Amino acid sequence: MMTLIFSIFVVFVTGTAVLAVPKSDPSTAVAHDKIMGCYFGAWAFYRVGFGKFDIDDIDPNLCTHGFYGFADLNNQTWKVEVFDPWYDLAPEDCEPGYCNYDSYRRFIALKQKNPDFVPMISIGGWNAGSGKYSLMAADPIKRKTFVDSIVPFATEYGFEGVDLDWEYPGRREGTDPEHDKENFNLLVKEMKEVLSAAGLLFTGAFSPGKPTIDVAYDIPEIVKHFDFLNIMTYDYHGAWENFTGHNAPLFRRTEENYLEHPGYYFNVYDTIMYYIQLGAPKEKLVMGIPLYGRGFQLKYWEGIPHYEGLYCPAEDGIPKGPYTRQKGIWGYQEILQAQNNDTLINLPDGKPHDWKIVRDGCYKAPYMVNGPYWIGYDDQESIEFKAKFINFLKIRGAMVWSMDTDDFRGDYFDDNYHLIRTINRILTSGEIFDPNVDECESAPMCDIIEQPELSTIPPITTTQMQTTTTDGGLGGACSEHNEMLPYPGDCHRYFRCILQADGTFGTQIFNCGDWVFDPNTSACVDPNLPGNDLICNES
Repeated sequence: MMTLIFSIFVVFVTGTAVLAVPKSDPSTAVAHDKIMGCYFGAWAFYRVGFGKFDIDDIDPNLCTHGFYGFADLNNQTWKVEVFDPWYDLAPEDCEPGYCNYDSYRRFIALKQKNPDFVPMISIGGWNAGSGKYSLMAADPIKRKTFVDSIVPFATEYGFEGVDLDWEYPGRREGTDPEHDKENFNLLVKEMKEVLSAAGLLFTGAFSPGKPTIDVAYDIPEIVKHFDFLNIMTYDYHGAWENFTGHNAPLFRRTEENYLEHPGYYFNVYDTIMYYIQLGAPKEKLVMGIPLYGRGFQLKYWEGIPHYEGLYCPAEDGIPKGPYTRQKGIWGYQEILQAQNNDTLINLPDGKPHDWKIVRDGCYKAPYMVNGPYWIGYDDQESIEFKAKFINFLKIRGAMVWSMDTDDFRGDYFDDNYHLIRTINRILTSGEIFDPNVDECESAPMCDIIEQPELSTIPPITTTQMQTTTTDGGLGGACSEHNEMLPYPGDCHRYFRCILQADGTFGTQIFNCGDWVFDPNTSACVDPNLPGNDLICNES
C-alpha cells in the first residue's frame, strides 16, 4: 500500500476547511519583507580551488537584489562600458576570442529560479578610482553622454536597475573637493530621470566615514533621487594604518568618543545614525554587512601578549589568503579555513589550531590572533547583532559585500551561505538589539593616544625578562589567568598570573627596563610621556 504525504494539509476550524500553506525557509529572502542585497565581485571567477565562484554558485532565493560588480566609466567615450568582456559577455557580443562566458545574461537568468530576484548592474567600485567620475560629473556634455548611455546598456542585457558606486566624490586622487558634492547632485538627478522613465531602479553605494560623508554628499538632496542607499558600514580600519583596528565595529567604545581618536564615528551605529541625522529617511537606508575581515601583522608579539589587542602596533597587513590573494584582507571562507586547517602555509609564524578569539563587548564582533597574525571579522554571532540592529532601527534592510566570500559551498556548516542565511533568519524573526542600552565590556586595548610614538617601542627581549613559576608570595594577588599586575615596590616590573592545575596561581615576572609598567593599559610605557611620569609615585 502506498502512503501519500502532502505538504499542504487541511485544518478544520468551526466547520470550515482552511488550507495551511507551509512557512517559507526563514533563512531565505522570501521569508521577510526587508531588502537583502547581495553584491558579488565578478573577479571571483578567477580564484583557484574552493574559492572559485561563478554565477551558478549564486542562490537567488537568498537575496532580494543582486548587484553585479562591476561595469565602469570609459574615460575616452564617457559612456558605461563592460569591465571584463571575456567573463561578462557572450562570444557573439565581440570579435572572435574576446568574449566567452556570457555572465551578464546568466546573472539575469537567475530570475528563472526566483522571479522576485532583482538583478542590478553596479557601476564603479573602489578599483575604478574617483578622478574620472569627478571629470565626467563636472562637464555637462560628458555627464549627458554618460547618463544617456546607462539605460541602453542596462536594458541590452536585461538588468532591472543601476547601482552607482562612485568611491568617492571629493575624495582620492584627481577629484574636486570644492565642487564634487554639487556635481554629484546634478549627476544623480539626471540619472534618476532617465532610469525612472525606463522603469529601472536606481541605488547607490555610500561611504561609512564621517569625513568622507561631509565632503561627498548633500544627503537631503540626493535621497530624493535614489530608491535606496547601500551604506558600506565596513572598512573602518585596515592595513593602511599602523595599528590594529576592527573592520566593522557595531558600536563605539568609550575611549573612541572624541574627535581626535582614530575610532571616532568609525562604527556602524554612528554611521547609520549620522545618515539619519543628515536627513536620510529610514525607509531608504540599507546597512552593509561584511563577509570578510581585515587583518594585520603585529609589530610586537613575542613575549608581549598585551600588544595583541585593539589599537596595538602593526607593521603590515596579514599575508594574502589562498583565494582572495590580497594582503590585509581575508574572506570569511578563508578565516574558517585558517581556523580549521592542520597547516598554515601562508603564516610561517603561526601555529595550526592555535587561534585566540577575542570578542569586544562594545563592538559586538570578534578578532583572532595567532602569533603575529591579527584579524578582525564578523561571524554568526556578530552578524546576528547587526541584523537585530537593523530590525531595531526599522530601516530598509541589509546588504553584503560580498557573497562570494561567504562559506558559499557549505564546507564548515550544515548549510551553505551560512552568514547570509543568518541575516535572513534574524530579519525574518524580527528580533531586535539596541546597543545604547547594553553595558559593554571592552577587549584589551593599547593606548595609542597617550603613546603617539608607540611605533618606536623596542620589543621586550628574553634578556629583559625574568621568569619564575613559583608563587613567591605574589600569587595571592591574582584573581584570573593571564592577569597583569604591578610588582610591589618596583614600578619597572610587573607579573603575569598563571593558573596552575591545583587551582593556585604561579607568576611570571617581567622587567620593563628603563620604562615603567602602566597598570591601566597593562603595558610598558615611556615615563617621559605626559601622564606617565606619575606612575612610579602611584605604585
